[in-house]
Amino acid sequence: MAVHWWRDRLGPIFAGLAVAATVGTTPVARQLDRWLGDLTAGAVAPALADAGGGSIVFDVDDRTLAELTPLAGSWPYGRDVWAHVVDYLRDHQARGIVLDVLFAEPRVGDAQLSAALDRAPGTVVAAATMPFPLTADTAKATSLAGLGWRVPVDAPAMAWADVTPPRPELRRAGGIAVVTVQPDDDGVVRRVALLHRAGDAVLPAIGLAAVARRADAGTVPTVEWTRTMSGGTLRMGDRAFPVDAQGRAELWYPRTLDGLTTIRFDRLARAALTSAADPQLAALIRDRRVVVGATALMLDYSIQTPRGRIAGVDFARLSAALLAQERVLRPAMWPLDVLLFLVAFAVPFAIDTARRDTPARLVLALPLAWIAIGAISVVLLVTLHQRTALVTPLVAALGATGALGMQELVRLRRERLRLVAERVSAERATDLKTRFINHVAHELRTPLSAILGFGRLIGQDGSGAHDRHDYAQVIVRNSTHLLRLVNNLLDDARLATGHLASDPQPASVRQVIRDVVATIDGLPRGEGVAVLTHVEPDVPERLVIDEVRVRQIVLNLVANAAKFTEQGHIRVDVAWRANMLHVAVEDTGSGIEPEACDRVFEEFEFGSPAAARAGGSGLGLSVSRRLARLMGGDLVLASTTVGAGTRFVLNLPAPAVAALVEPLGGAAAVHGVGLAAAGSGPKAVAALVSSMPATPASLPSPNGDTSAAAVAPGTTAPADWRPAILVCDDSPDIRQLLAVVLDRAGAEAILAPSGEDALVLISLRRPDAVLLDLDLPGMSGLAVAEHLRAAAYDGPVIAVTGGGDDMTPATLREQGFTDIVHKPTPGSVLVEVLAGHLPQWTPRRHRARQAR
Repeated sequence: MAVHWWRDRLGPIFAGLAVAATVGTTPVARQLDRWLGDLTAGAVAPALADAGGGSIVFDVDDRTLAELTPLAGSWPYGRDVWAHVVDYLRDHQARGIVLDVLFAEPRVGDAQLSAALDRAPGTVVAAATMPFPLTADTAKATSLAGLGWRVPVDAPAMAWADVTPPRPELRRAGGIAVVTVQPDDDGVVRRVALLHRAGDAVLPAIGLAAVARRADAGTVPTVEWTRTMSGGTLRMGDRAFPVDAQGRAELWYPRTLDGLTTIRFDRLARAALTSAADPQLAALIRDRRVVVGATALMLDYSIQTPRGRIAGVDFARLSAALLAQERVLRPAMWPLDVLLFLVAFAVPFAIDTARRDTPARLVLALPLAWIAIGAISVVLLVTLHQRTALVTPLVAALGATGALGMQELVRLRRERLRLVAERVSAERATDLKTRFINHVAHELRTPLSAILGFGRLIGQDGSGAHDRHDYAQVIVRNSTHLLRLVNNLLDDARLATGHLASDPQPASVRQVIRDVVATIDGLPRGEGVAVLTHVEPDVPERLVIDEVRVRQIVLNLVANAAKFTEQGHIRVDVAWRANMLHVAVEDTGSGIEPEACDRVFEEFEFGSPAAARAGGSGLGLSVSRRLARLMGGDLVLASTTVGAGTRFVLNLPAPAVAALVEPLGGAAAVHGVGLAAAGSGPKAVAALVSSMPATPASLPSPNGDTSAAAVAPGTTAPADWRPAILVCDDSPDIRQLLAVVLDRAGAEAILAPSGEDALVLISLRRPDAVLLDLDLPGMSGLAVAEHLRAAAYDGPVIAVTGGGDDMTPATLREQGFTDIVHKPTPGSVLVEVLAGHLPQWTPRRHRARQAR
């Protein structure tokens, strides 16, 4: 079951992986993954605490340039202006000072600004990195040795060819920060490199420097580096920032950028350059991180973020606020991506399993898989600040669901084809059954008409003995035909419902063939058609077979051969090799057309119109083959030639049985096999070990003859001895028929209409054998047999059944029966069965043969 489950889902798994590998790695998919990541992160991102994390921006905008010109002159302002600003911010207890202004060229007031920086040693001054080296006279990277941060050698840092730092007199160890950022290939800045390597110096990003440096502290920060599965962690004091392998930290931007405080620089400049007091400004500055930059025309450099485009100075303040609150997302980790892949497959498969063969499951599978993937991503984002890949698992779910959809379409098509085939088959079966019913109706009416007509003729006066004999032959032939028709219908129904079982028992195959030949003598066939038999000498005397079914199959084959053979012979060959019984039935009849060979074993098929006209139910060969397969063998059409006959071969497993000692002189033998071989029931064993039979009492026969007397087993009977046979059957016609058959064979019939009457008659006179119908009114045949064996009756008790019950020969033997015959049984067969159990008796037919 598990193998079948995996086999059905390997296709969707491979399809999902293939689609994810093909589509999920394209530039469009990568861009879509970034867009979904930005959308998800923004939807659940909390607002910045304290309106930007305790930071404020002073912006040199166009209005500032116009308003401040009378006081500070034109841009760029002298360095003395910046010196006054730094002193003002320090005096009003700013937590940190970040000057997002490049001081690369010499200006008036450099000395004053240098002195102000000495008074505020924690001030951060901007530097710009260069992707290409500057000329020798302007190269600056080599001049920064000793001014960078202390970081481990293996810590990841963005490497630059050169850098534009502030003037040498304005440089302070640890106080130079890089304002350059690298956007993704779509132009959006999602990650910032926290460390930048230029020459021998490692400089921090301006946002990281703003977090680490206090205005009144000039120490050089120390950074620790720890490698992880997805990159590593940069630790600075009590703050830890997860970064990828390139040292970039992904900022978790707030939902909106509203609430970030920005003030025009001219207000700060006036407060710093004049004696005018500004209490509100002083309150805003106190204990805040102050970033000063320019957004004026020709001075602005803007940055595109997932929440919109902002000025460079605003980005410096925003990145500092996010880093201060450790609002950094962890890089994607492959185990978590694998988890999302598993969810992408698990959800569609779970729905597919839970709602098997329901097309609606495909409508639910994909959205539910996407919802599950999105929910897991959000949970990881909120709880662990963990970034996950989204597009590839979503595409994998799409591929898996699409493959399941294709499987569903294939299943629906197969189901449709199956339904069409079943409809065609049902229509054909209906047509065949209609033809079959019409044929059976004809088959029933024809022999019944003959039976009724000739029956009336027999009852009329004026018919001679010769005429009555001919009429009786016609009745016998038509009755036999009806019997075969009913038997085939009965067996077909029981095979179709599975109520027919095989009962292999030790039996004589030679006796089976003799029974068939004796039966076929009464069937019509062409004049001069001989029935020949040949049993190879090495066929064991007893084989383990279901003799009833074997007899039925062989008789069916021989009867079919008789219908189609007008001259020549019908031959039955029996062979036994390697525990397999082979029975071949060959005839010299009309043969079978080549196009009909494949249909002869189908139900209600006749092969040709001539076969249909020959009569029958169209079930004989079908039932015979299914019976053969029920017994572990097969029935095959070995050869056929149109106009030259056919050859059918029955192959059955048939192990040999060692010879058994005949118990009690054969009184309880079953076609040469004693009860010891057949039964394990206590009643059968009790019958075998019972001592001498009870002394028989004398009982007049129905015709008043009192000469018959029982002959004890093992003794020699007089030549004219007539055995007494008790016939118990509730049908008066059957009793009369059996009485006539037994009388003609030289036996005496004692007739009993019920089981109770049979026990009374047996108590008065012990019969030599008992023919006992199973289906009796009142006391059943099984109960009568049980009473007989309990009373130590050890004579043959032969069950007579109409075939409607499910009693097997083995079951009947366990119930105390010696043998079984089926209604209607030809008189010659019934006499043969009785003679086999009464070795002292030679029927008249046998005596006539011996006389000849």
